[in-house]
Amino acid sequence: MIRSELEDALSELRRILAQAITTATYNGEVSPNGQAAKNAAIRSSTPIQKVHQVVQRSIYDELISLGLSADIWPPIGRTSPELKVSGLLKSKDQDVAVTVDPHVREVLSSGVMAGTIDPVGFHATNRALVVGVRSQLSSVEKNFDTLAERAFAETLNLRLRCPDITLGEVYLLPLNEFDDAALKTNRVGFKRNKINLLKFAKFFNAITESSTGVNPAEIYEYNATALIVADFSSPQVRILWTPEEVEAEFDKITSDAVSPILPSQFTKRIAEHYDNKINPSSARD
Repeated sequence: MIRSELEDALSELRRILAQAITTATYNGEVSPNGQAAKNAAIRSSTPIQKVHQVVQRSIYDELISLGLSADIWPPIGRTSPELKVSGLLKSKDQDVAVTVDPHVREVLSSGVMAGTIDPVGFHATNRALVVGVRSQLSSVEKNFDTLAERAFAETLNLRLRCPDITLGEVYLLPLNEFDDAALKTNRVGFKRNKINLLKFAKFFNAITESSTGVNPAEIYEYNATALIVADFSSPQVRILWTPEEVEAEFDKITSDAVSPILPSQFTKRIAEHYDNKINPSSARD
């Protein structure tokens, strides 16, 4: 990913949220206060779509640079349609999905999904690349357990049906989360204390494959993850892009923990893993 593109996307996300907060209005609907309007904006998914598009374009460009011809959903420059991918327990529209094989409509014959339609088919799904793009901008600590459970379940749902699928996760966190007390009075405000980034880094490292790949006993692991830590305190949003920037805001321990999952190398890592997975003869050192 290109830093300037991601920071511009996040600045637009902030602008949308700030307008909702200060006017207590989103998409023409008046809310009781700025906090409710911000929540309405987030539920619409429109603000985070700015980040989706940067991730999507970056992955596509990386795949093209590797000489890989692939289809991507949503199509470049669009926010829909998303590709519905079927796992063991459920089918779900995915934030970013790539396939290289023809889609073959199948009726699932076993398990929880028996009798339902899989529009993509097992073969294309098993050789697909799927990336989730998620965020938590307030009540970060309160929602940690939910974040962890969902991230864990996403991989299991897909890999228990399609063990060779390539999976990635991008998670957006604020350096300082939005202050609900300020938002309730229609003011853009942030809490003084920084988030517990070390806790998040430890978790994402634990669910990300090591350099030797995914252990068959650890199918819950993603092939690559990224934590985007953004400073929303000013209209031009700043991302913690390097280990040195993380250390300046936190400490050396946190910097070392976050370094493997910084966003700067995410799309390169996931694209190369995918290329090596579907073209093993071209695997790079």
